[in-house]
Amino acid sequence: MITKKNNVNFILLVLVLCGFMSSCKSKQITKKAVSSDVENFDEFYKQFHQDVNFQMSRIVFPLKGKLVDGMETSSWSKSNWAAMKVMINDVDKKQYKVSTSRTNNIFEQKIWIPNSGFKSEYKFELINKKWMLVYALEQNI
Repeated sequence: MITKKNNVNFILLVLVLCGFMSSCKSKQITKKAVSSDVENFDEFYKQFHQDVNFQMSRIVFPLKGKLVDGMETSSWSKSNWAAMKVMINDVDKKQYKVSTSRTNNIFEQKIWIPNSGFKSEYKFELINKKWMLVYALEQNI
Protein backbone atom coordinates (compact mmCIF):
# COMPACT_ATOMS: atom_id res chain seq x y z
CA MET A 1 0.00 0.00 0.00
CA ILE A 2 1.41 3.37 -1.05
CA THR A 3 1.10 6.07 1.56
CA LYS A 4 1.82 9.77 1.54
CA LYS A 5 4.90 9.08 3.68
CA ASN A 6 6.24 6.63 1.05
CA ASN A 7 5.58 9.19 -1.71
CA VAL A 8 7.46 11.88 0.23
CA ASN A 9 10.39 9.52 0.88
CA PHE A 10 10.47 8.55 -2.79
CA ILE A 11 10.46 12.20 -3.90
CA LEU A 12 13.23 13.05 -1.42
CA LEU A 13 15.30 10.11 -2.68
CA VAL A 14 14.86 11.26 -6.30
CA LEU A 15 15.87 14.83 -5.38
CA VAL A 16 18.99 13.62 -3.54
CA LEU A 17 19.98 11.43 -6.49
CA CYS A 18 19.42 14.29 -8.93
CA GLY A 19 21.56 16.56 -6.79
CA PHE A 20 24.29 13.94 -6.62
CA MET A 21 24.20 13.37 -10.39
CA SER A 22 24.39 17.08 -11.19
CA SER A 23 27.30 17.43 -8.74
CA CYS A 24 29.21 14.70 -10.60
CA LYS A 25 28.49 16.32 -13.96
CA SER A 26 29.73 19.73 -12.79
CA LYS A 27 32.97 18.15 -11.57
CA GLN A 28 33.46 16.53 -14.98
CA ILE A 29 32.84 19.86 -16.72
CA THR A 30 35.34 21.57 -14.43
CA LYS A 31 38.01 18.98 -15.26
CA LYS A 32 37.41 19.44 -18.99
CA ALA A 33 37.56 23.22 -18.68
CA VAL A 34 40.90 23.04 -16.87
CA SER A 35 42.45 20.72 -19.46
CA SER A 36 41.15 22.83 -22.36
CA ASP A 37 43.15 25.79 -21.04
CA VAL A 38 46.30 24.02 -22.25
CA GLU A 39 47.43 25.25 -25.65
CA ASN A 40 46.90 22.79 -28.49
CA PHE A 41 50.32 21.70 -29.74
CA ASP A 42 49.38 21.21 -33.39
CA GLU A 43 47.89 24.71 -33.64
CA PHE A 44 50.90 26.19 -31.83
CA TYR A 45 53.38 24.33 -34.06
CA LYS A 46 51.72 25.53 -37.25
CA GLN A 47 51.61 29.16 -36.10
CA PHE A 48 55.19 28.92 -34.81
CA HIS A 49 56.41 28.14 -38.34
CA GLN A 50 54.16 30.66 -40.11
CA ASP A 51 54.59 33.76 -37.93
CA VAL A 52 58.13 34.95 -37.10
CA ASN A 53 56.94 37.38 -34.40
CA PHE A 54 54.95 34.62 -32.72
CA GLN A 55 57.98 32.34 -33.02
CA MET A 56 60.27 34.85 -31.30
CA SER A 57 57.74 35.27 -28.47
CA ARG A 58 57.84 31.51 -27.86
CA ILE A 59 61.59 31.00 -27.59
CA VAL A 60 63.14 30.94 -24.14
CA PHE A 61 66.32 33.04 -24.47
CA PRO A 62 69.04 32.35 -23.62
CA LEU A 63 68.14 29.24 -25.57
CA LYS A 64 69.85 26.03 -24.57
CA GLY A 65 71.81 24.27 -27.30
CA LYS A 66 74.32 25.55 -29.84
CA LEU A 67 74.83 26.72 -33.38
CA VAL A 68 77.81 24.81 -34.79
CA ASP A 69 79.00 25.91 -38.23
CA GLY A 70 82.28 24.38 -39.30
CA MET A 71 84.80 25.23 -36.59
CA GLU A 72 82.67 27.99 -35.02
CA THR A 73 80.32 27.33 -32.13
CA SER A 74 77.89 29.98 -30.92
CA SER A 75 75.23 30.22 -28.26
CA TRP A 76 71.76 31.14 -29.47
CA SER A 77 70.60 34.73 -29.19
CA LYS A 78 67.86 36.80 -30.73
CA SER A 79 70.39 38.28 -33.16
CA ASN A 80 71.66 34.96 -34.60
CA TRP A 81 68.34 33.09 -34.59
CA ALA A 82 67.21 32.00 -38.07
CA ALA A 83 63.46 31.57 -38.17
CA MET A 84 62.18 28.01 -38.45
CA LYS A 85 59.86 27.83 -41.44
CA VAL A 86 59.68 24.16 -42.40
CA MET A 87 57.51 21.93 -40.24
CA ILE A 88 58.83 18.46 -39.51
CA ASN A 89 56.17 16.77 -41.67
CA ASP A 90 57.27 18.87 -44.66
CA VAL A 91 60.95 17.87 -44.52
CA ASP A 92 62.18 16.02 -47.63
CA LYS A 93 62.54 12.52 -46.23
CA LYS A 94 64.39 11.32 -49.32
CA GLN A 95 67.27 13.61 -48.42
CA TYR A 96 66.99 13.78 -44.60
CA LYS A 97 66.37 11.31 -41.79
CA VAL A 98 63.69 12.48 -39.37
CA SER A 99 62.59 11.42 -35.90
CA THR A 100 60.06 12.83 -33.47
CA SER A 101 59.09 12.11 -29.90
CA ARG A 102 56.04 13.48 -28.13
CA THR A 103 54.55 13.33 -24.65
CA ASN A 104 51.88 15.53 -23.07
CA ASN A 105 54.51 18.11 -22.08
CA ILE A 106 57.41 17.70 -24.54
CA PHE A 107 57.87 17.48 -28.31
CA GLU A 108 61.30 16.72 -29.77
CA GLN A 109 62.30 16.62 -33.41
CA LYS A 110 65.54 15.60 -35.04
CA ILE A 111 66.67 15.95 -38.64
CA TRP A 112 70.00 14.69 -39.97
CA ILE A 113 71.89 13.40 -42.97
CA PRO A 114 73.82 10.25 -42.06
CA ASN A 115 77.61 10.54 -42.18
CA SER A 116 77.48 14.18 -43.27
CA GLY A 117 78.06 16.22 -40.10
CA PHE A 118 74.62 17.83 -40.48
CA LYS A 119 71.97 17.53 -37.80
CA SER A 120 69.38 19.68 -36.10
CA GLU A 121 67.48 19.01 -32.92
CA TYR A 122 64.66 21.02 -31.35
CA LYS A 123 62.79 20.56 -28.10
CA PHE A 124 59.46 22.20 -27.29
CA GLU A 125 58.09 22.15 -23.77
CA LEU A 126 54.73 23.02 -22.27
CA ILE A 127 55.35 25.83 -19.76
CA ASN A 128 52.47 27.50 -17.95
CA LYS A 129 50.01 25.91 -20.42
CA LYS A 130 51.85 27.38 -23.46
CA TRP A 131 54.30 25.68 -25.79
CA MET A 132 57.82 27.12 -25.87
CA LEU A 133 61.00 26.24 -27.75
CA VAL A 134 63.55 25.47 -25.01
CA TYR A 135 66.42 23.80 -26.91
CA ALA A 136 67.95 24.01 -30.38
CA LEU A 137 71.03 22.42 -31.92
CA GLU A 138 72.04 23.25 -35.47
CA GLN A 139 75.19 21.49 -36.55
CA ASN A 140 76.91 21.59 -39.91
CA ILE A 141 80.51 20.44 -39.72
